[in-house]
Amino acid sequence: MKNKLTEDITATKVAKGSIYMTVGSIVSSLISIVGFAFMARIITTQEMGVVAGISLLTGFAQAFTDFGLNSAIPRHVAEMKGKGEDIKEMVVSAVAFRIPVSITFASITFVLANSVSLALFKTTGFGYVIALLSLDLVLLCINPLMTNVLLANGKLLSISVFNVANTAVSWLSILALLLAGKGLGGVRNRRHCGRRTHVDCAGDFGSQSR
Repeated sequence: MKNKLTEDITATKVAKGSIYMTVGSIVSSLISIVGFAFMARIITTQEMGVVAGISLLTGFAQAFTDFGLNSAIPRHVAEMKGKGEDIKEMVVSAVAFRIPVSITFASITFVLANSVSLALFKTTGFGYVIALLSLDLVLLCINPLMTNVLLANGKLLSISVFNVANTAVSWLSILALLLAGKGLGGVRNRRHCGRRTHVDCAGDFGSQSR
């Protein structure tokens, strides 16, 4: 009887978690679609191509600094929580490893900003955009790790709320900075606030969990 009750509770949590994630994903996508539509009307076609190139560079940075942690952390944290063990040390160790790796990659990107711009866009004219990106790369690379910490802790509602908030803050910042005449620099500076909140909150969950 007890096992059946436990299974029912687990099934209910999974169902609710799936609903939270689905709704959060839909809302975030709608915000992104609307934000992108407005951005496309403000910047030029050339700048849109630069935005696409920056997105590719961001994806490469996250893949380069991963080292399998993003997929390993949820599994190991879930196992430790199932055994009643403290996960704080594991989370701290993972973040302590990710931070210097991310800083190293960001530093190299900053130093070679003009060269990267030349390789991607055949001009050094967008080197300043690459340099701005490098200042944000550390949080960009840590963010997926913190999301997986929340996932392993079963904080699906928190993930959904943070993702929606991050998306909303990002696109509001983009549009505000673009309308203020900040150009592509505004596009690159848009996400710091939302992403910082996400990382801080995820870190709190990780450090408080047992």
